[in-house]
Amino acid sequence: MFAAFIRKYGYLAGANLRNNQAPSLGIAALLLMISPMLFGMANRVGAEAAEPLEKFVSLIGIALLTPLFQAEQHPAVREVLASKKTPLAAVRLTRLFLAVLSLAVFLAVYVLLLLRAGGEFPWLPYAGGTFASAYCLGAIGLLFYSLTGQIAIGYMLPLMYYTYNLMSGGKHLGPLKLFSMSEGSYDEKGWLLAVGTVLLAASMLIANRFDGRRLNQ
Repeated sequence: MFAAFIRKYGYLAGANLRNNQAPSLGIAALLLMISPMLFGMANRVGAEAAEPLEKFVSLIGIALLTPLFQAEQHPAVREVLASKKTPLAAVRLTRLFLAVLSLAVFLAVYVLLLLRAGGEFPWLPYAGGTFASAYCLGAIGLLFYSLTGQIAIGYMLPLMYYTYNLMSGGKHLGPLKLFSMSEGSYDEKGWLLAVGTVLLAASMLIANRFDGRRLNQ
Protein backbone atom coordinates (compact mmCIF):
# COMPACT_ATOMS: atom_id res chain seq x y z
CA MET A 1 0.00 0.00 0.00
CA PHE A 2 2.82 2.37 0.88
CA ALA A 3 4.59 1.52 -2.39
CA ALA A 4 1.41 2.30 -4.32
CA PHE A 5 1.13 5.63 -2.49
CA ILE A 6 4.73 6.50 -3.39
CA ARG A 7 4.22 5.56 -7.04
CA LYS A 8 0.98 7.54 -7.28
CA TYR A 9 2.27 10.75 -5.75
CA GLY A 10 5.70 10.37 -7.33
CA TYR A 11 4.02 10.32 -10.73
CA LEU A 12 1.84 13.28 -9.69
CA ALA A 13 4.89 15.24 -8.54
CA GLY A 14 6.74 14.56 -11.78
CA ALA A 15 3.76 15.56 -13.90
CA ASN A 16 3.34 18.79 -11.98
CA LEU A 17 7.02 19.67 -12.28
CA ARG A 18 6.93 19.14 -16.03
CA ASN A 19 3.57 20.66 -16.85
CA ASN A 20 2.90 23.31 -14.21
CA GLN A 21 5.91 24.33 -12.16
CA ALA A 22 8.73 24.35 -14.72
CA PRO A 23 8.23 28.07 -15.60
CA SER A 24 8.37 29.05 -11.92
CA LEU A 25 11.55 27.04 -11.43
CA GLY A 26 13.07 28.73 -14.47
CA ILE A 27 12.23 32.21 -13.15
CA ALA A 28 13.68 31.36 -9.73
CA ALA A 29 16.88 30.06 -11.35
CA LEU A 30 17.13 33.21 -13.46
CA LEU A 31 16.81 35.44 -10.39
CA LEU A 32 19.63 33.54 -8.70
CA MET A 33 21.82 33.95 -11.78
CA ILE A 34 21.13 37.70 -11.85
CA SER A 35 21.95 38.17 -8.16
CA PRO A 36 25.78 37.98 -8.50
CA MET A 37 25.63 40.65 -11.20
CA LEU A 38 23.84 43.03 -8.84
CA PHE A 39 25.50 42.27 -5.52
CA GLY A 40 28.58 40.18 -6.19
CA MET A 41 29.36 37.02 -4.24
CA ALA A 42 33.05 37.16 -3.29
CA ASN A 43 34.18 37.41 0.32
CA ARG A 44 30.84 38.24 1.90
CA VAL A 45 31.40 38.43 5.67
CA GLY A 46 28.71 38.57 8.37
CA ALA A 47 25.88 40.97 7.61
CA GLU A 48 27.30 41.57 4.13
CA ALA A 49 26.08 38.10 3.17
CA ALA A 50 22.58 38.89 4.44
CA GLU A 51 22.18 41.74 1.94
CA PRO A 52 21.86 39.69 -1.28
CA LEU A 53 20.03 36.91 0.53
CA GLU A 54 17.33 39.06 2.08
CA LYS A 55 17.12 41.85 -0.44
CA PHE A 56 17.08 39.84 -3.65
CA VAL A 57 17.26 36.05 -3.31
CA SER A 58 14.12 36.04 -1.13
CA LEU A 59 12.15 37.13 -4.22
CA ILE A 60 12.26 33.55 -5.51
CA GLY A 61 9.54 32.74 -2.96
CA ILE A 62 7.13 34.88 -4.99
CA ALA A 63 8.09 33.10 -8.21
CA LEU A 64 7.73 29.61 -6.73
CA LEU A 65 4.65 29.91 -4.51
CA THR A 66 2.37 32.56 -6.00
CA PRO A 67 1.28 30.69 -9.18
CA LEU A 68 0.62 27.29 -7.56
CA PHE A 69 -3.10 27.33 -8.42
CA GLN A 70 -2.73 28.74 -11.91
CA ALA A 71 -3.12 25.42 -13.73
CA GLU A 72 -6.79 25.08 -12.75
CA GLN A 73 -7.64 28.71 -13.40
CA HIS A 74 -9.18 27.63 -16.71
CA PRO A 75 -12.66 26.11 -16.06
CA ALA A 76 -12.12 23.16 -18.42
CA VAL A 77 -8.84 22.20 -16.73
CA ARG A 78 -10.43 22.57 -13.31
CA GLU A 79 -13.28 20.25 -14.23
CA VAL A 80 -10.89 17.63 -15.58
CA LEU A 81 -8.81 17.76 -12.40
CA ALA A 82 -11.93 17.57 -10.24
CA SER A 83 -13.08 14.44 -12.12
CA LYS A 84 -9.90 12.51 -11.27
CA LYS A 85 -9.71 10.05 -8.39
CA THR A 86 -6.99 12.09 -6.72
CA PRO A 87 -8.66 15.01 -4.88
CA LEU A 88 -7.76 18.45 -6.20
CA ALA A 89 -6.71 19.43 -2.68
CA ALA A 90 -4.12 16.61 -2.73
CA VAL A 91 -2.83 17.84 -6.09
CA ARG A 92 -2.41 21.32 -4.62
CA LEU A 93 -0.66 20.00 -1.53
CA THR A 94 1.74 18.10 -3.78
CA ARG A 95 2.52 21.29 -5.68
CA LEU A 96 3.01 23.16 -2.42
CA PHE A 97 5.40 20.52 -1.12
CA LEU A 98 7.40 20.66 -4.36
CA ALA A 99 7.52 24.46 -4.31
CA VAL A 100 8.72 24.59 -0.69
CA LEU A 101 11.28 21.85 -1.36
CA SER A 102 12.49 23.70 -4.47
CA LEU A 103 12.81 26.90 -2.43
CA ALA A 104 14.95 25.12 0.16
CA VAL A 105 17.17 23.54 -2.53
CA PHE A 106 17.68 26.82 -4.40
CA LEU A 107 18.64 28.60 -1.18
CA ALA A 108 21.00 25.81 -0.11
CA VAL A 109 22.80 25.97 -3.45
CA TYR A 110 23.09 29.78 -3.31
CA VAL A 111 24.40 29.77 0.28
CA LEU A 112 26.92 27.07 -0.67
CA LEU A 113 28.13 29.22 -3.56
CA LEU A 114 28.53 32.21 -1.23
CA LEU A 115 30.64 30.10 1.12
CA ARG A 116 32.77 28.75 -1.73
CA ALA A 117 33.32 32.35 -2.91
CA GLY A 118 35.05 33.14 0.37
CA GLY A 119 32.03 34.03 2.47
CA GLU A 120 32.21 33.84 6.27
CA PHE A 121 28.84 33.90 8.00
CA PRO A 122 26.57 31.64 10.07
CA TRP A 123 25.25 29.74 7.07
CA LEU A 124 22.42 27.83 8.74
CA PRO A 125 20.69 30.85 10.37
CA TYR A 126 21.18 32.86 7.17
CA ALA A 127 19.72 30.11 4.99
CA GLY A 128 16.82 29.63 7.40
CA GLY A 129 16.18 33.36 7.69
CA THR A 130 16.15 33.82 3.93
CA PHE A 131 13.81 30.85 3.61
CA ALA A 132 11.41 32.49 6.09
CA SER A 133 11.35 35.78 4.14
CA ALA A 134 10.89 34.06 0.78
CA TYR A 135 8.25 31.72 2.21
CA CYS A 136 6.24 34.60 3.64
CA LEU A 137 6.45 36.66 0.45
CA GLY A 138 5.25 33.71 -1.61
CA ALA A 139 2.44 33.01 0.85
CA ILE A 140 1.21 36.59 0.57
CA GLY A 141 1.13 36.24 -3.20
CA LEU A 142 -0.72 32.92 -3.14
CA LEU A 143 -3.29 34.23 -0.67
CA PHE A 144 -4.22 37.21 -2.81
CA TYR A 145 -4.22 35.08 -5.94
CA SER A 146 -6.64 32.69 -4.20
CA LEU A 147 -8.87 35.57 -3.12
CA THR A 148 -9.00 37.37 -6.46
CA GLY A 149 -8.23 34.76 -9.10
CA GLN A 150 -5.92 37.37 -10.66
CA ILE A 151 -2.28 36.32 -10.94
CA ALA A 152 -1.18 39.94 -11.48
CA ILE A 153 -2.57 40.89 -8.07
CA GLY A 154 -0.91 37.83 -6.57
CA TYR A 155 2.47 39.08 -7.78
CA MET A 156 1.80 42.76 -7.07
CA LEU A 157 0.94 42.58 -3.35
CA PRO A 158 4.09 40.78 -2.12
CA LEU A 159 6.21 43.01 -4.35
CA MET A 160 4.58 46.05 -2.74
CA TYR A 161 5.34 44.61 0.70
CA TYR A 162 8.93 43.91 -0.36
CA THR A 163 9.31 47.44 -1.76
CA TYR A 164 7.96 49.02 1.42
CA ASN A 165 10.50 47.03 3.45
CA LEU A 166 13.27 48.06 1.07
CA MET A 167 12.37 51.75 1.13
CA SER A 168 11.48 52.11 4.81
CA GLY A 169 13.71 49.55 6.47
CA GLY A 170 10.62 47.78 7.78
CA LYS A 171 9.42 50.79 9.76
CA HIS A 172 6.12 50.18 11.60
CA LEU A 173 6.17 46.46 10.70
CA GLY A 174 7.56 45.27 14.03
CA PRO A 175 8.42 41.54 13.92
CA LEU A 176 7.21 41.23 10.33
CA LYS A 177 10.00 43.17 8.63
CA LEU A 178 11.83 41.23 5.96
CA PHE A 179 15.43 42.43 6.29
CA SER A 180 16.19 41.93 9.98
CA MET A 181 19.27 39.75 9.41
CA SER A 182 21.09 42.74 7.96
CA GLU A 183 20.61 44.33 11.39
CA GLY A 184 21.82 41.23 13.25
CA SER A 185 18.40 40.02 14.40
CA TYR A 186 16.79 36.63 13.67
CA ASP A 187 13.74 36.80 15.95
CA GLU A 188 11.59 38.25 13.18
CA LYS A 189 12.18 35.19 10.98
CA GLY A 190 10.14 32.95 13.27
CA TRP A 191 7.22 35.33 12.92
CA LEU A 192 7.55 35.40 9.14
CA LEU A 193 7.60 31.60 9.02
CA ALA A 194 4.50 31.35 11.22
CA VAL A 195 2.59 33.99 9.27
CA GLY A 196 3.56 32.36 5.98
CA THR A 197 2.24 29.00 7.17
CA VAL A 198 -1.08 30.52 8.22
CA LEU A 199 -1.43 32.34 4.89
CA LEU A 200 -0.68 29.18 2.90
CA ALA A 201 -3.26 27.22 4.89
CA ALA A 202 -5.80 29.99 4.30
CA SER A 203 -4.98 29.96 0.59
CA MET A 204 -5.67 26.22 0.39
CA LEU A 205 -9.00 26.58 2.19
CA ILE A 206 -10.08 29.51 0.03
CA ALA A 207 -9.12 27.80 -3.23
CA ASN A 208 -10.93 24.58 -2.29
CA ARG A 209 -14.03 26.49 -1.22
CA PHE A 210 -14.12 28.49 -4.44
CA ASP A 211 -13.75 25.30 -6.48
CA GLY A 212 -16.93 23.90 -5.04
CA ARG A 213 -18.83 27.05 -5.96
CA ARG A 214 -17.42 27.17 -9.49
CA LEU A 215 -18.15 23.53 -10.25
CA ASN A 216 -21.72 23.89 -9.02
CA GLN A 217 -22.43 26.90 -11.20
